[in-house]
Amino acid sequence: MSNLIIHNFFAKCNGISELFRRTGEKSQTRNARNPSERVLSRRSVLYGYKIVDRRYVIEESEANVVRYVFDQYAKGVHAREIVEELAARRITFRGKPFNAHRRLYWMLQNEKYSGVYRHGDEVIGHMFPQIVPAERYEKIRVIQKKNRKGKRSLKTDYLLRFKIRCGYCGNPIGAECGKGRDGKTARYYKCLGRKQHRNDCKKASVRKEYLESLILNAVVDRLSQPQIINGIVADVMRMQNEQATNNTALTMLKDEKAGVEKSLQNVMYAIENRIISKTTNARLHELESRLEELERQIRIEESKIVVKVSERDVRNFYAQALLQDPQMLVSCLVKEVILYDDRMEIHFNSPLASGDGHGSSLGTAEQNNSDTEGGLKIEMYVD
Repeated sequence: MSNLIIHNFFAKCNGISELFRRTGEKSQTRNARNPSERVLSRRSVLYGYKIVDRRYVIEESEANVVRYVFDQYAKGVHAREIVEELAARRITFRGKPFNAHRRLYWMLQNEKYSGVYRHGDEVIGHMFPQIVPAERYEKIRVIQKKNRKGKRSLKTDYLLRFKIRCGYCGNPIGAECGKGRDGKTARYYKCLGRKQHRNDCKKASVRKEYLESLILNAVVDRLSQPQIINGIVADVMRMQNEQATNNTALTMLKDEKAGVEKSLQNVMYAIENRIISKTTNARLHELESRLEELERQIRIEESKIVVKVSERDVRNFYAQALLQDPQMLVSCLVKEVILYDDRMEIHFNSPLASGDGHGSSLGTAEQNNSDTEGGLKIEMYVD
């Protein structure tokens, strides 16, 4: 009797275990098939969204804050300064103050704001409505990846960080500081090739305040001259036209399209003359399909071409940049500085998305200075 009772007890235990196992498998399958159900079941809702009818929709008041944060960071504004501005405007994170590390950086790294949600290896693009353009999110990723290479001083902003390199060895020029006999801290820009003994570069260090002041004055002075701006506008428009006409892939596609259209005309001419066969019909459908595919590829290539800007847009680009504070001015206008001991090259950004080579030369400027670094000849270009 006791053996029968024990047998029935273990049978019931095994049955219960099997029930739990099957229930767990069904739950895992349901979550895997419907990841949105799993996400929607969470108590917290992502900042910038709200749930309506079990779907994520944009909460405009919060979404505007998200867009502001992404826009400012993409322009080169530091996270600490963005947090300070939000605090000055009394904007909170759902009742709590924004924090650069815990909330703002988390927000900038969250791909859901670009409309993409990842569940394992699956990419779901319809769950979260897009708040930030995908291009802006990718730009933020590039900036953050670049910032990992070096730590920024919390007390001092180096305006030319990541924008200056040695003209002799090609290595980046980074920050350097030291204290003199009087106990005062002196800050410099120093070639990393020399600092880290990567090579035998002899590039001398340059005082931070002197170099930044020199570049800012040169940029503002040259770009404030009407004849310089007129030359920039003319060359930017020329570069834009060259980019539009030098797209080899687009040219080849258009040439092939012209050939297909001519072949289609020949087939139609044959049909009009009642030369109709299975081969003619097959050839007609083949050419029509190819023409449709070529038109699709041409639209893709044309979308890669820089959006055409007007002369007015170019002038406004530089005029607005000159009104910014030094950090924003350098971030917006200066593409790269190549520094030698006796001269330097300043390469400016253009309103175009990309440019190759020295698009526009702004000539040279002699800078005579009584500081220990001596005078520098400045050559300026728009790329």
